[in-house]
Amino acid sequence: MDMVQHILKGCQRMLETVDHFLEEGVTFQEFGEDLWETMHGVGREILKVVLDTKDQEIREDRRRKRASRWCARTKGPSSPPLGM
Repeated sequence: MDMVQHILKGCQRMLETVDHFLEEGVTFQEFGEDLWETMHGVGREILKVVLDTKDQEIREDRRRKRASRWCARTKGPSSPPLGM
């Protein structure tokens, strides 16, 4: 859900840049630079969300692996079935 919000906010910022270009009459070069900076910032934010999410998944996976190894070590040898 965070990803969708970042994309929507980025689109809004890009539209604001276009609106500024049309209303203020900035040069095409200024418009291009502003739009590039906006798109670059949106890309950085999306990349940050993706990397943070992946880092969290890696941490949780490590915790699960440690817990399963600990359980396996503390369980001890299993007793033979009755009647053997």
